[in-house]
Amino acid sequence: MRIHEDNSYINNKLIAGGLMRKIPHSIRLDVGYTEEQKAANRAYAEKVGLNSQEWKDSCEEARQRQAEENQKIVEYLSEHLTVGAFRMENLDDCDLWFWCNDLYNTRHDGRSGRDYSYVTLSFVRDDAEQNLENCRRAMELLAVYPCDLMQATIQWSQEERKENTTRVAEKIFQTYAGRFVKLGNTEGKIEKWDNGYIFKKKYSKKYAYRLTPLEICRSFYCQDEVAAALAAM
Repeated sequence: MRIHEDNSYINNKLIAGGLMRKIPHSIRLDVGYTEEQKAANRAYAEKVGLNSQEWKDSCEEARQRQAEENQKIVEYLSEHLTVGAFRMENLDDCDLWFWCNDLYNTRHDGRSGRDYSYVTLSFVRDDAEQNLENCRRAMELLAVYPCDLMQATIQWSQEERKENTTRVAEKIFQTYAGRFVKLGNTEGKIEKWDNGYIFKKKYSKKYAYRLTPLEICRSFYCQDEVAAALAAM
């Protein structure tokens, strides 16, 4: 089975700097057409027309095949990992949380029930290390699963390393203390206030915005001049 990794929701610079930690969010199970299959589908759609009954029947047949395959994949994973909500007895203390759409939302013909053609399995343990281990096990299982139709996409997320963001935010503050900086498109200064930080807009005497250490790191850490200044400290 083909496996892809989606890193679009993580900040590689913050992770490389030790400010964020890469953690698994979920696994998406959906169709994974090859370029040849896509070309064949386009050719058939052009031949019969997108509004034809032949094309609608073809799409429904494809959805049913995808649903059947996905159901088998989830059943396979549930033999090795606890999948909550897939079987009603697995609601607590689970490794993965199952979700799929309902036929009522996808078919629009009055039918209801699980539509397995698109499935999400979320990592729900409170322990990040356990989620990482469950992700590793799931990827190993899926890698040897014999299926050419569907693909698994690992959606990666990130969590804050608070000790590190607190330390780096203070270094950033020291670097810019008393100087005007830009937060987005707004110019102002970072100041200490009530054991934390605020951003006071230039020329403003009344209004300021609270900033968490993570917000300071996200706004300034990835700037080359800040990284150079931190490296010299």
